Amino acid sequence: MRALRIELRTPPAAAVQRGWAAGLMALAIALAIVLVLGLAVWQGVRSLQLNRQLQQAAGKAQAARLQLDARHLPPPPSSPASAPPFTADALQLAQRAAFNAAHVLDAVEAVRVPGVQLLALDITAADRGARAELAFRDAAALDAYLDALNASDLPPRWRWSRLSTPASSTATPVAGAAGGGQATIEARAWVPEP
Repeated sequence: MRALRIELRTPPAAAVQRGWAAGLMALAIALAIVLVLGLAVWQGVRSLQLNRQLQQAAGKAQAARLQLDARHLPPPPSSPASAPPFTADALQLAQRAAFNAAHVLDAVEAVRVPGVQLLALDITAADRGARAELAFRDAAALDAYLDALNASDLPPRWRWSRLSTPASSTATPVAGAAGGGQATIEARAWVPEP
């Protein structure tokens, strides 16, 4: 048998230097990655802080703007009795909307009497009533028209208001009617039945 000869050599210096260089390079890359990630996190945190400061400044600016606007607004009304100028119109509009004029129109349109012609119809929602201007040929036709309007109402809603004939220019009660002319009839407190 032959004897084996084993030589233990130390690695050459160039190989050791390459190993150290590769290790240092890996360490430098790892440090660069950590540094980039650290900068990204720092920028994100800084951005959040700046956004929070910006929102606080915007809130303060809005509050200051509201205070300036409040200084230029007219003072509120001193008493609750003084209502805005449109209150009366709004109330009238609400009354008109709540009043069902269809019942009045149905009653007037349903009645046809020869010798009586409807000239004008004024529906007043504020007092829940109506006024009709009529032209008539004779008093009997006018009475028949009023009776036909009140046929289904107990107590009667429609009543005479005034009468004018060609012979008299002043308004007179209907009871003294003679000949043709114009008359006004009214219905007050018109409350339609359900």
